[in-house]
Amino acid sequence: MKAITICQPWASLIAVGAKRFETRSWDTDYRGQIAIHAGLKPFDKTLDEMFPRIEGVTAAEMEFIETVREYIDDDYFPYGAVVATAELIGCWKITAKDFGRGSMPCIDNLLIPSNQERLFGDWTVGRYAWELADVKALPEPVPARGHLKLWDWDGDAQ
Repeated sequence: MKAITICQPWASLIAVGAKRFETRSWDTDYRGQIAIHAGLKPFDKTLDEMFPRIEGVTAAEMEFIETVREYIDDDYFPYGAVVATAELIGCWKITAKDFGRGSMPCIDNLLIPSNQERLFGDWTVGRYAWELADVKALPEPVPARGHLKLWDWDGDAQ
């Protein structure tokens, strides 16, 4: 099965059903079953890259962390393992739609991502939103070595 490596906490957010779209800088023609692999980068390092610190914790960082905690315990971030499977059902170019009081990101000129989806992805115009459906968390993470882009995973998704 095809697989994609995703940093934490996004891999786990997909696994628990809190994130329906994975945003990427590149598109794909692939549709079908896909394994969700949690990369090795620690969550705290990801946070440092997302929210460079001058002093203390920013309001944006706190909102992000608090929303993540609504879905995932702080101590549950598997690394270097497949955590779920899903169906990749669409890949949409992110555009902007003007609503008179400013523009909002949208896909397929219709669907505007929810506030939570916007918080859990990079919805910059020109990027791509990969739409996932039928997500199934694995009972236990399956250790696997990740790769860039789409890759083939021959593990057991039971």
